[in-house]
Amino acid sequence: MNINKRTLGCLVLVLTVGAAFGQAAASKPPKQISVTIDGEPVTFEGAQPQVLMGRIMVPLRGVFEKIGAYVEYDAANHIIRAHVRNESVEIRMGNRVANKNGAEILMEVPASEIKGHTLVPVRFLAESLGAHVDFDQASNTVVITNGKYSIANTTKSGGGGRS
Repeated sequence: MNINKRTLGCLVLVLTVGAAFGQAAASKPPKQISVTIDGEPVTFEGAQPQVLMGRIMVPLRGVFEKIGAYVEYDAANHIIRAHVRNESVEIRMGNRVANKNGAEILMEVPASEIKGHTLVPVRFLAESLGAHVDFDQASNTVVITNGKYSIANTTKSGGGGRS
């Protein structure tokens, strides 16, 4: 194979620029994921929304409490329960099967613990309470339209334990 100096120089230049571009892209931090419910931003303390196992995961407490749910954690059994009006959702850590009003629902990925906070798939979380979920790629925002519960008509309730 006969490669002249000009061809070799171009090849080296392309590889160098490609490698530099790849490093710049790889070192760029991922854009923060935001969440809104009925146009209101959700604030998360500690763990933030993130992509795990190909799914957007959010801290459970931030979303549930934004719609007025009471959240409790059963540390002995590693179960999170959320109650709002006549609805209840129960999630066992590390298990893909959740319960809504006693009926089993299969989540895309199991609940995970990050920095002491429980993260669950946002689609499951919102849809388990009758809300609609969209993702605005331009702003990297999960948009939840609360179908059953209006934020303005609920009172925020606290709950001890995990989020």
